[in-house]
Amino acid sequence: MKKYISILFSVLFLVVLLAYSFYYYQQADDEKKEVKKMEQKIELKNNTIKELKIEKQTYEKYSEQSKKEQKAKTKAYQDSKAIVKQLNQNENVLHAFFDYTNQDERLNVLKGYVQSDLLDSMKQAQSDSEQQQVTSHLEGSQVYYSKTKQGFSTLNVINVSIESEKYEDVVTMLAHFNFIEENGTYKVTKSKFIEY
Repeated sequence: MKKYISILFSVLFLVVLLAYSFYYYQQADDEKKEVKKMEQKIELKNNTIKELKIEKQTYEKYSEQSKKEQKAKTKAYQDSKAIVKQLNQNENVLHAFFDYTNQDERLNVLKGYVQSDLLDSMKQAQSDSEQQQVTSHLEGSQVYYSKTKQGFSTLNVINVSIESEKYEDVVTMLAHFNFIEENGTYKVTKSKFIEY
């Protein structure tokens, strides 16, 4: 009987040992599954971080492009404002050259638009028209604009009516002006007129 009891205890011990082993094996398996889930979460987070980095780089790239585009637009706007100012200056010069009732008035108005050496040469050429009273009026103009290193240049196709005691006519001519910047304003350095 002792033999049966010892066999029974042995079997029971083996059953308990198997149950205990099975329990710990099951827990180890559950922990492996839990570790695997956590590894998947970590991998998912790493992938998310990679995607966010790519999105950040894309955003920075487009943000940089957007900044460059904005700078280009701002520069184009400022350039267009400068061109409008220059074309207005050209229009003022045309009126200064061709809208006058006498030469003294004309030369006084031109002081603000032409360089001093050009004005001096115009004063020397004035003697011809001092002998008779000449009135001039700008009837219309069409301008061709180009930028130069130191300023800008215009070629103007103009219609001018000229009246004197003995003469009255509408003349079409080309007026070419070279402007350079001088103390913040553009002044004519060269002018050339061709009647056709």
